[in-house]
Amino acid sequence: MAIPLSGIYILQARDLKAADPGFSTADPKSIQIFGNDGGMLPEANAKPRIDDLRELSIQVVGTDPSKLNDNDYIIFYAKGPDSWNYSQADQLFHHTKNLYSNLSYCFLTYGKATGKRVVPEPSVTDPWVANITRFNDFTFLEPAEINLIKTGKAWYSKDLFELTTTRDYTFNFANLEPSLPVKVIAVVSAHCTSSSTSFDLAVNGQKLSSVSIPAAGSLYTDTFAYDRSMTASYNASGSSLDVNLNYSRPSFDGIGYMRSIEVNAFRNLILTAGQMAFRTITGVAPGM
Repeated sequence: MAIPLSGIYILQARDLKAADPGFSTADPKSIQIFGNDGGMLPEANAKPRIDDLRELSIQVVGTDPSKLNDNDYIIFYAKGPDSWNYSQADQLFHHTKNLYSNLSYCFLTYGKATGKRVVPEPSVTDPWVANITRFNDFTFLEPAEINLIKTGKAWYSKDLFELTTTRDYTFNFANLEPSLPVKVIAVVSAHCTSSSTSFDLAVNGQKLSSVSIPAAGSLYTDTFAYDRSMTASYNASGSSLDVNLNYSRPSFDGIGYMRSIEVNAFRNLILTAGQMAFRTITGVAPGM
């Protein structure tokens, strides 16, 4: 089963039986799903990693414990191919793009052993110490479509800043908290042998950051293009963020590239349609 994003997934029993008639007589207690922790494996051999697929806890919802009926279903949580980590240094979440796949995978089987199930957690009896009304949210855009020198791990958007020197990227956050700033980080690159070039970053028409990119050498042993990062803060009044990148080049041999755009924001803790993952850093404390 291909997993494009981290989240809760549902498997309908009728679909399973259509794909494999053996599910019609399978014992629901023997259904198992295996996967991994999402993201890429660590490159360093010394870092810990599981040496096999990990069994996921699942919930089988049905009226007959001895078989799957057509209206029964299976619920499980699975992680996608990309990962996020919190940085204490700048108090932001930063993503890691999976360089090898746009999907992670889970594997379903039955009849081998008793499957791992979701078990209830005991209620917390400690007194609460904070009332959480908003949470940290984040998203990113990293197309990873072209490699400039056909080697290495740096990939960029195929939409070049050449004939077109300005491009817009729209991000939406429901129930955005207007009193707290949105953080936008854009990583850009450029190749120009005659002079330095620059990028400007604007959000909703307001210019917030600029960066200069030095000229590249003309020899094949020289650096082909230089990455530079821009960070901007913006207090949004609505749910839509229009991020604009503008490339300035004094000569026509300059070409700009967008590597990634990352956005950190605060949203009010209001349930929107469908499932909603949420977390908060301000609520991290003993007893919370």
